[in-house]
Amino acid sequence: MTTDISSAKLSSAKLKEMDRKTLLHPFTDYQQYAKTGGRVVTRAEHIYITDSDNKQLLDGMSGLWCCSLGYSQPTINKAIQEQLARLPYYN
Repeated sequence: MTTDISSAKLSSAKLKEMDRKTLLHPFTDYQQYAKTGGRVVTRAEHIYITDSDNKQLLDGMSGLWCCSLGYSQPTINKAIQEQLARLPYYN
């Protein structure tokens, strides 16, 4: 059975249950995870992430890999959109 979470309004508890059953997260202390459960991130903007409990957190790790300029930066989004319109893919 699959669940389409893109259109469904799932509770935080349901999202956490689905996460626990299907994903192994890197850099996770699994003994602590077994006690307290995990966090499901539902959105991000600039330097913050927001979880399924609507708690906003500073994302201190994102800059190490993928988001050194933050999330959802309008200038970057515009540049990506323009590039996709010109040449979205080439092999």
